[in-house]
Amino acid sequence: MNLVKKNFKVLLILFAPILIYWQALSGDFVLDDRTYFIENDILPALKPWQLSHIFFKPSNLWGEHLPLRDFFYVIEYNLFGLSPYGYHVVSLGLYILTGYILYLFLSEVYSDTVYSQLKNHNPVFYKAEISVFVVTILYLVHPSHVETVAYISGQKDLLVALFSFLTMFLFYKYFNSRAGKGRLLSLGILTYYLAFFSKLAAVSLILMIPVLWNISSEEHRLKSKRFFAVWIIINLPVVIWILIYKNILSSYNNMFLLEDIDILGRIIRAVKMFGFYATHALKPLPLSFGYPFDDVSVDLDKFFWAGIAVEVIFLSLLILQRKKIIFFASAIFFIFLIPVMQLFGRLNNASLYDRYLSISLLGLCILFERALAVMFVNAKWLRFFALSIFLSVVIALSILTLLYVPAFQSDIESTRNSYEKFPDWPTSSFNYTYSLIEGGKLDKAWDMVVNEESFSSPLWVREYFKGWIYLQRGEFGQSVSTLAYPAMLASGEGYFPFPSIPLGKALIALGRYEEAKQEFQRALSSKIYQPLEMYKSRKELEKIARIKSKEQ
Repeated sequence: MNLVKKNFKVLLILFAPILIYWQALSGDFVLDDRTYFIENDILPALKPWQLSHIFFKPSNLWGEHLPLRDFFYVIEYNLFGLSPYGYHVVSLGLYILTGYILYLFLSEVYSDTVYSQLKNHNPVFYKAEISVFVVTILYLVHPSHVETVAYISGQKDLLVALFSFLTMFLFYKYFNSRAGKGRLLSLGILTYYLAFFSKLAAVSLILMIPVLWNISSEEHRLKSKRFFAVWIIINLPVVIWILIYKNILSSYNNMFLLEDIDILGRIIRAVKMFGFYATHALKPLPLSFGYPFDDVSVDLDKFFWAGIAVEVIFLSLLILQRKKIIFFASAIFFIFLIPVMQLFGRLNNASLYDRYLSISLLGLCILFERALAVMFVNAKWLRFFALSIFLSVVIALSILTLLYVPAFQSDIESTRNSYEKFPDWPTSSFNYTYSLIEGGKLDKAWDMVVNEESFSSPLWVREYFKGWIYLQRGEFGQSVSTLAYPAMLASGEGYFPFPSIPLGKALIALGRYEEAKQEFQRALSSKIYQPLEMYKSRKELEKIARIKSKEQ
């Protein structure tokens, strides 16, 4: 009983994700999940011991090379096959483990940076484990994590968060320890590299480790010159890995590249993104898989001014605030958002996603806890108010999370949620209609196709959907005549998705194999490199070859 009482906070941290995410276990493969395990001939054919392929070649069709993530996927596929339940169990397990590592890491940081200086303070709130518990629970119940936990493709974000927190934990202990430094440094370097093998967003650790060095004990840490020399040596393999990753990715034609903008436009865009993520973390409504974003406009909208305000506040805290935990919180929010700002290279993402807040959110949780701590200590009458705020926020965030998890049960549920939240966003109406047709909800899809105003432009969209619905209904002649025009437009302009694919399927059904082959070849030679559509075209060409072989 004493052991349970002593570790009650840890047990709650371990069980809270289970209580909130139990619905996720019954979810299907959604969105990009299918492209790893169903519409993919590479990863499903691999075995866990084929490390040379997993670690040196992409396991998907578009060149995203994340060896550790793919290693997990290969193991999971060999264990669970096409049963999504097992994959969701792994995701939930990774999230629980991430929460536990975060709790251990924060316990070290808080003990050294705050509570070692407050031995004369008696209030309960100034016990380190209480503050750490507050931050960890706030972090775990926040609905922005639903995308990484309930969405199997979010495992790369879970892995990079897990190994990023573990790396920071080990390096922080290394900087503050007298003994065992060699073991701590070796383990820290190992987890550092594993974070990079999980997702390239780990590049933020290059800046975060010096931040941890800066807030660590001056008595035990390395001298500045020696530290930066060691840090440069440790990062040489990282630079090599980034170059390898970029080289592999460049060998594939990038999809959906956006209109490029100058450096001023990129800076304005980045400020707007900062503003969005800060306001969304504080007010996570509405919740959706992706959010509309004016990707190339330099208009100074509300998110731009919110971004300016956030940057002024956080930069002021970084420069003027001497409390190390505040410095750490401000740094972690900024630094882990840098990789998604797309300040360099070609713009390739027009939407914003919850998963990009996966680690940065910790900074805001710490600042929120510090504000509660100030209220709790400075006046007795404020303690009940501070406790009420904490409980209210935790309950509200937990409810939002519970309500949002079902949006990842299927493609239809996910796209319907986005469409209901953002009906004027053309992407949401397009994706919802696409999932309805793919899911066999043809009457509902037809209503969308007929009534959705955004399908009037470009000209091919409405006819594409009508032709696909005719195909699904078995009206092959009507499908062919309807899809001929959008297929011609797509061939000339490079539209996505490719109307030639449903057109080719309809032609196969009518026995017009040579014409069908021409349509699939047209898709394979599209101006837009879309590997999943091309994969479908190759599969249909193989189908035609088998049919003709049987006829002979």
